[in-house]
Amino acid sequence: MPRTSCIPHPESERLLLIRKWQLNACEKDACAAALLNLFEYWHNIKLEQKSQAQSYNEVAQRHGDNSSQIETLLQWHTSEQLESSLLNIFNKRRIQKAIEVLENLKFISIHRNPNPRYSFDKTRFFLFHPNEVCAWLKDYSAKKPNVNEDKSFENTSSMVQNDLIDRDDLHLSISENCTYDDYKSDLPEEQIAPTIGANCTQQYTKNTYQDYLQKLPTQINTRFDAFGVFWDKWVEFTNKPVNKKRSSEIFTRIVKSLEDPLMREILDALEKQKQEKDLRQRLNLFVAQWPDPSGWLKEARWEDEVYLDEAFYQSELLRRNSGLTQSKQVMKQQRECYLDVQYKSSVTRNQDKNSNDIANRHDAIQQFNEEFRSRKRSS
Repeated sequence: MPRTSCIPHPESERLLLIRKWQLNACEKDACAAALLNLFEYWHNIKLEQKSQAQSYNEVAQRHGDNSSQIETLLQWHTSEQLESSLLNIFNKRRIQKAIEVLENLKFISIHRNPNPRYSFDKTRFFLFHPNEVCAWLKDYSAKKPNVNEDKSFENTSSMVQNDLIDRDDLHLSISENCTYDDYKSDLPEEQIAPTIGANCTQQYTKNTYQDYLQKLPTQINTRFDAFGVFWDKWVEFTNKPVNKKRSSEIFTRIVKSLEDPLMREILDALEKQKQEKDLRQRLNLFVAQWPDPSGWLKEARWEDEVYLDEAFYQSELLRRNSGLTQSKQVMKQQRECYLDVQYKSSVTRNQDKNSNDIANRHDAIQQFNEEFRSRKRSS
């Protein structure tokens, strides 16, 4: 019996599909699992196109024409296209790491442009390896128990029974996949339960929903408490409280709670970047402006390299100050030579008895500058 949905979903709308075995194959990397499904989808399309292209080329060759249709199974996607295909859930850095995971598993391989005329092209071409995936699936099926996991769904009436629903999984899945706006309601909490209960069976609402209703604020607040801590720290360091809503959406997708290790990593990186900017400002070096917080989170800028060694910036300062033009370097050498020949002997000879070498050198420079300015005025 085909299943139908109570929601009339828009037709031809993009869908992100991840199967359980894909997640297991990619070592619980959701981004890699989504990419694996995407590459499989396009490989199937390439297989259909290949058979049509071969038939077209055969007809062309029989009539003395050159083959014009591409028969390769290579597929290419830009970083922006991959990000869009995954509904912008994962940023480019995360997608790049996921590609490396799939490549290490030998599920895909990366190639250059197959046309030798375009050897300069740096576009990456991906080749999906279904044989490697099928081999992994064969081992996966052999290790699975013989119990059919979907047997409980054969009886449609049993789907509403409470004992078939893992309540903790229900709370976790709902809280992880909804944003803060999803939890907003115009009704107070005491009116929500009767409203939902009127539209659900008694078996379902008896325990599951009531327990979920009690746990819901805790599940929501953990993520938004973490964002509140991040936002306070961001405003304190950057004085740039902009785009808070978008930043909240991105942050709550990547950080689950205050105890999340990524939370500590983000706060530490933010503090180090603030220290780096303070150090550069103190040394009169260029200080870049803080980016938009949503962009900082989306691009995983907490992974940027930070230099807090003052000696590193002192060497940079020396390099910058020593960057004289060739004409200025020549002028400097001429002045040194002039000082050594014209002044050093005459000036120091008269002052050696009463002055040290540094004072004599300083006096010589002053006299040279005065004479240089007087010559410039007279000319």
